[in-house]
Amino acid sequence: MIVYYYSATGNSLYVAKEIAGGINDSTLMSIPRQLDQPGPVDEKDIVGLVFPMHYFGVPPLVREFIEKLELKPSTYVFAVVTCGHHAFGSALYQISRLLQDKGKKLDAGFYIDMISNYIPLSELPPPAQRRERLVKADEKVRQIVRMIKERQHIVEPEYFRWPCQAINSYWRSSLLPRSQAKFTNSAACTGCGMCAEVCPVENIRLESGKPIWQNHCQECLGCLHICPVQSIDFGKTQGRTRYRHPKVAAAELIQTKAER
Repeated sequence: MIVYYYSATGNSLYVAKEIAGGINDSTLMSIPRQLDQPGPVDEKDIVGLVFPMHYFGVPPLVREFIEKLELKPSTYVFAVVTCGHHAFGSALYQISRLLQDKGKKLDAGFYIDMISNYIPLSELPPPAQRRERLVKADEKVRQIVRMIKERQHIVEPEYFRWPCQAINSYWRSSLLPRSQAKFTNSAACTGCGMCAEVCPVENIRLESGKPIWQNHCQECLGCLHICPVQSIDFGKTQGRTRYRHPKVAAAELIQTKAER
């Protein structure tokens, strides 16, 4: 099995590691690292995709990767979507459509409720609630590992799929291209460069030691959350708690794109 993952603040990386660790002969591969490869060809029996939900759908970076991915007809394909709350979404539907365009199908698809890092929308839950959610997420991961081992064919339902699909499409076409304008950097910045190091698409360059956002942002907010002095804000995030999965180190997130 090979598990491809994309992670900004550690939720999806943690889940990908747990799934790979629960199944023998598994390999982990970072999606950002693979984007520059000329159409990866997989001869694996099982291929997994683990990524966060962005604006009720699939992150553009993950869409681009799947369009390049080549799969055997017999390959069992599963997707795991991490999110703050999966009551609304269209990510599994979008993955299914992308695979159908390649003559494949999504054999299994799951959502795992964790902690949303999208603090422009709302503050993080209290610490006790965060711990409770992550404990439940671990239970869901164990269930998913069992179902993958058994090669079960199950795609979890999505509610309000069509409105979510429309919102995601509008975000990708109209809002995301202007997202760089929402970033600010305070005088607290030390010029450490961690924001540029963690960016999965190399959208940040340093000028005189300060970050400058360019025009191909994924809006993953990895830069905001990894900043050690919390000098980066995106819209109305001033004073809001930053997040990284407690079992994922900042260095691991940086390493997911270090070889691009």
